[in-house]
Amino acid sequence: MYGIAGAYQKTTSSSLPVTAIIFDSAPGIPQFRRDIHALMIPARKLNWMLWIPFAALIVAATSVVFVVVNWLPKWVWRELVWGPIDGMSDEKLLRMDSVRGYVYSEEDKAIDWRHVEKYAAITKEKGSPVLMKKIIGAEHAQMFRGKGGEEAYWGFIEKVWGVGSSQS
Repeated sequence: MYGIAGAYQKTTSSSLPVTAIIFDSAPGIPQFRRDIHALMIPARKLNWMLWIPFAALIVAATSVVFVVVNWLPKWVWRELVWGPIDGMSDEKLLRMDSVRGYVYSEEDKAIDWRHVEKYAAITKEKGSPVLMKKIIGAEHAQMFRGKGGEEAYWGFIEKVWGVGSSQS
């Protein structure tokens, strides 16, 4: 979304003309334990001879990312981490009157729910309408599998789109 909005802004000198945006299990800041969990998912089916070097590589890469993101100046990873997070509440990239819908879960092991709530609050402070849905018992990017199932998930999506379409 950040890349598309940035390209549109560079081409037209206008913000992306969207009226509703859904953030499913996002945004989040890289965190060591959460990143290792997310990156190790593909390795679950490997035999131990492949799993050990894969796990070592993941721990090494995650360690580098953790240090770069958390200990170096923000400009170092601006386009990969901080730009997309800040950009979703930047009026140069996205209309501030477009509704933002955040669907997330405390059980998400890849994205910290507190990050989602923090960035939703920042966006709201900047003047965007914000709708939030915390789903109980859902894993990362599988909110439709949480409490209420697909009905609760798609009901929230329809609500966000409905609010967005009434603003156009």
